[in-house]
Amino acid sequence: MKKLALFILLAVLPGNCANWYVEKSATGTNAGTSWTNAWNEMSAINFSSVACGDTIWLGGGTYGTTMTAVKNCSSGSTLNIFRVQSSDSVPVAAPGWSSAFDSQVKIVDWSGFAGFRLNGINNVLIDGRIKGNPLGASPVAYGISLQCNTLGTGGCDGIDDGAGNSNYTIQNVEVFGPPCVETATCGGSGASGVNLPNGGSGFTYNNMYVHRWGETFRSANWSGVTIQNSYIADLHLDGPQHEDVIYDNIGMQNFTFRWNKVWMSPNDGIFFDNGGQNGLYIYGNVMYHSGGALLTFPGRGTNPVNVFIYNNVWENDGNFGDFQPGWLYFESPVSGAMENNVFENVYINTNGGAGSTPTPTDYNAYNTCGDVDSGTHSFCYTSGTQFTNINTTNPLLSVWTLTSAGGTTFANGVALGSPFNVDPNGVTRGTPTWTIGAYQYPQAGGAGPPANIQGTAVLLGSAKLQ
Repeated sequence: MKKLALFILLAVLPGNCANWYVEKSATGTNAGTSWTNAWNEMSAINFSSVACGDTIWLGGGTYGTTMTAVKNCSSGSTLNIFRVQSSDSVPVAAPGWSSAFDSQVKIVDWSGFAGFRLNGINNVLIDGRIKGNPLGASPVAYGISLQCNTLGTGGCDGIDDGAGNSNYTIQNVEVFGPPCVETATCGGSGASGVNLPNGGSGFTYNNMYVHRWGETFRSANWSGVTIQNSYIADLHLDGPQHEDVIYDNIGMQNFTFRWNKVWMSPNDGIFFDNGGQNGLYIYGNVMYHSGGALLTFPGRGTNPVNVFIYNNVWENDGNFGDFQPGWLYFESPVSGAMENNVFENVYINTNGGAGSTPTPTDYNAYNTCGDVDSGTHSFCYTSGTQFTNINTTNPLLSVWTLTSAGGTTFANGVALGSPFNVDPNGVTRGTPTWTIGAYQYPQAGGAGPPANIQGTAVLLGSAKLQ
């Protein structure tokens, strides 16, 4: 009995979970059991051999086929798919290890549906493990990069789904689209960075860089989904489809879009189509160097409800976009609240009064006095030196934290409760006052946003939290 109990204990310990290996130059048995015998392409991964609780280690290099992930796991036994690093003791000790494997994983011009094909996954973590940063003079590469350079006959998606998926996380991944989007010559169904039309619930996209696509995120019937800490940029009319930061086809529920930077969106922006949305939480973002509609509710279907738009910066610098200046478009009436936002050359368009903004709309700052909303505490300001750096020619160099002048201009926003009381750098809002816009002033004491997320989105409910 003691031996049986010991066997059962060892069977469930984390150390008894298997490790699997993917490495492009491997020439062994292609069984995935070591670096020597690694699977040598993404399409070679045998998910039927992999158990929940296991880890698949991805060695650096350039791959040319789709990873089709199929695994239904539980929250206590997640399947991990990790880009390997030299500090990882288990894979470094596996036969055939080389320090060269600690390099960027690239999936380029895949022969398949997409770089990642999510075909029925639950409680799976895909992690590039190195948080890149495209901003500034010295960009940092992401641990995993999906790159579509040549469009296939059916179009091109960076990540797509073939079945319903739930409770997964993808993070520290770049998703880079084809050059045809820049000339509106993409064929097939166009080019989408993350295309998930089959619904799904409880998943998170964290620390992503999704750029050069017709649509960066395409959704339908999402529930409990979060996009956060990410960069979204360089959208174009690709030919078959309009440019959208997010295109929600219908019915998004309990969706969180927070702490993101978005630039070079020419029109449509974040687009909630066909109605039925309930519970949209848009806060702590900067959307800049963009034109036309930055946020769109087009007035089709059931009116969206419980829409909360807090502490964002919406900016149009006149140098990019189909139309100047920019606007937030409410063709349909929308319920909820819109407070603590900065509108820099951006106004609110309610379609001549047919639509309406979430109520209350208040405590917002506008640099054009004719655009100030009717909120008692909303006001106009004179643009100047409020932000650390607005670079109108190179958006990669813009920095949206506040100077002392900005701290003064945008002081005295309305205090809101958790989770809205933390800015993108992890600074708790409200000391000494609650600052309007994406960033709290001063920036002292910030812990930074979460670097690694594992778990599901939090359902925030339908009531305003404050």
